[in-house]
Parts: sequence; structure tokens; C-alpha cells
Amino acid sequence: MGIERYFSEHGNDHIAILQQVHGFILDTHPGILAAIKYTVPFYTLKKGLFYFSVQKNVPILGVVQGHLLKEVHHLLDFTNRKQVGHFQLTNMTEQRYTDLFSVIAAAVEFDLKR
Repeated sequence: MGIERYFSEHGNDHIAILQQVHGFILDTHPGILAAIKYTVPFYTLKKGLFYFSVQKNVPILGVVQGHLLKEVHHLLDFTNRKQVGHFQLTNMTEQRYTDLFSVIAAAVEFDLKR
């Protein structure tokens, strides 16, 4: 299954935001690779960065090393998780897009420094 197929099968109500964020992630660094892993779209650079999921009809961006990203930690939801932080892709105002870009940039920067 390809990423576009995942979007159409799992995010019909959210396909536009999933495609948009997919593009943002890939545009952040030329070395980022996207593939289906663990049945979801997964993004890697040196190691795992992000994944998409639609949970209870809410699209989320899972940030694999979110617990280590102190500068954006407050923007992520860690409910019932210690390492992976979730950023809900709902109610996307200008401020939410700014926050999303900050999360993506922080994760990529962290991964490059490993």
C-alpha cells in the first residue's frame, strides 16, 4: 500500500490536510524518506521522525522522539505515552500551522544532530 492509498482509505475526511503535511515534511529536508511501515505512513531521515495516523476520526502526526524535543514539548500530547508525542491536525489556524512547522523543524534538527 502506498501513502496516497493510505490517505484515501483512512483519511477521507482529512485527505487534504494529510497530503499538505506530507508535502511540508518532505520539503523540510531532501533526505527525508516516506514509506508505509507498521501499516501507517512513516518518515525517516537518520532514524524515525514522524508517522501519520487517524484515530477516532482525528488525524495526528506522531513525533517519534517528541519527549526529547524540549523546545516544542508543550505543543505535543503525551497522553498514555512517554516517548511519542502527538500533534493533532485539526482546527488548523495560522498559529497551529506555525506550531506544526516548529515541531517538524525541531524533530529534523534533532535527528540531524544525532
